[in-house]
This record gives sequence, C-alpha cells and structure tokens, in this order.
Amino acid sequence: MLEEIGTKKVISGEKAIEKLKAGQIMRNPVGETSPVVEIHKAEIGYFSATPDSDQEYYEPVWIFRGTDDHGNNVTRIVDGVAK
Repeated sequence: MLEEIGTKKVISGEKAIEKLKAGQIMRNPVGETSPVVEIHKAEIGYFSATPDSDQEYYEPVWIFRGTDDHGNNVTRIVDGVAK
C-alpha cells in the first residue's frame, strides 16, 4: 500500500526537456540507440528502481515516450525533483 509521506517540488516540463536534450536520463537504454528521438508524449510519474518489490520512496520523474529515427518505440526518463 502506498501513502503520502511528504511533498517535493517538481521541475517544469521545459526544464525536463532541457535535461532530456542534455542526455541526463535516469537509466541508459540497453543496446544501440538512435540519437534522434521524436517525442510524442510527456507525463509526470514515479520512479521505481526495483519493479515488483517494495521500495520506501518513489521519486517524481518526467517520462518521455516517442520513436527513434528507425521507427522504434522509445521511453526516456529524467529526474523530476527540483534541487
């Protein structure tokens, strides 16, 4: 069960895009990736470092979904916490 234990300030969408362009993603994609990505959707979410296991805290992130120049679906995640 999840419960709120506090709040954090989240960066703006514009700042998240800057981080994405600078390559400041939370996890490096596996295998070869195209440097060209067309983003179709951006949304706020929560990052789980270990899917399907309990975690004490979930941090806010920006999730970008789109396609690369080969037509493959891609997801990029950047840290959403304002520092």
